[in-house]
Formats: sequence, C-alpha cells, structure tokens
Amino acid sequence: MKITGIKDTLTAKIDMLVGVWEGSVIDIETTGLNPASDEIVTLGFIEDNKLQIIQRTSRDKAEYYNELKEIVINLKAPFYAYNGSFEKRFLHAQLGIEKEFVDVFSPWRIMAESKGQKWPKLDDLVSEPEMYLGLPRITGRECPILWKNYLQTMDRELLTPIMEHNKSDILRTLFLLIQYPELYEKPGKLI
Repeated sequence: MKITGIKDTLTAKIDMLVGVWEGSVIDIETTGLNPASDEIVTLGFIEDNKLQIIQRTSRDKAEYYNELKEIVINLKAPFYAYNGSFEKRFLHAQLGIEKEFVDVFSPWRIMAESKGQKWPKLDDLVSEPEMYLGLPRITGRECPILWKNYLQTMDRELLTPIMEHNKSDILRTLFLLIQYPELYEKPGKLI
C-alpha cells in the first residue's frame, strides 16, 4: 500500500479490480468507543473500484475533520459498514453528518442470535492470512493505543498498522457484500 503525506494527513489509494455496485463501503478508526468524546483518526472507504484511506497525523482535529466532511458528504450512499451504527454515530457526533447506512453486521447478528451464539466479530466471519500463519497484526482495540503512542512520539511508522487494519476491515466488509449479496441487495430498513 503506497502512502503519501500531505499536511495533516497520510493518504493511501488503491485501484482495485472489484468494487461497490452502489454506495460506498466505509470504516473508521477512533480514539475510543464514545462518539461524544472520542475522535476519528482514520477514515477508509471504497467508492466504485477505488479504495482510499485518510489518516490523521496532527494533534488538532480541525483541518482533518474539514477534509473528512468534504469527502464524506460527497461519497455515494448508502454507506455499507460492519457494525454501521458505530460509524453512523461517530460521523454524526464528530462531523455533523447524517448518511444512510446498511449495517453489514446485522444479518450475521440475527443469524447468531437465532442459533444462540455470540455476535460475530468481522474476524470471526472473514479471517486474514496473518491469523492463520500467526503473523503480527493489530485489532481495532489496538488502534487507540497506537494513536496515543504516536501522539507521544510523533513517529509516523506507528500509523501504518492503523491504516493496514482499516484497509483489512474495508476489504473484508467488501468480501461479505460480494460473497453474500442476497443479504444486502434489499437492505430493508436502513440505519
């Protein structure tokens, strides 16, 4: 993944052979779970066949948020996201943006509940080669820790794993949309 830096952000762009038939796949990384007090530090999305990740590099969120607002407002809706209510709440609380979402997690939650199983994490549904081979990888829980360490050291190398994690989540969400289109073609109630 080629990463370029401009002002207060790092950006990665990938032209893919596959894409999204309508709307956009999105994923965010944050400093925590509370949309009222925690902040967005990474936004990744797929629109058409373009994957893009925008990583914040500054302590101050103002310029980064202005950039995100312009991007998010112009992305094609609906937004497909795994546990989309999380992204929806953060985009509303932090950026003041309301968009239609299709929660890619929802049918899997319903199926798990009907079988008396725990709700599946994205890792449970679509694993990564790193998991199989026991290679290093980070989880969403580690992103806030890496961000905090970055703020203490300003070592941009700490941001690459956050961006890689975001890319993985976006691509695995896209996989679910491609592999199981019948679950998402008629989303019914958008969140």
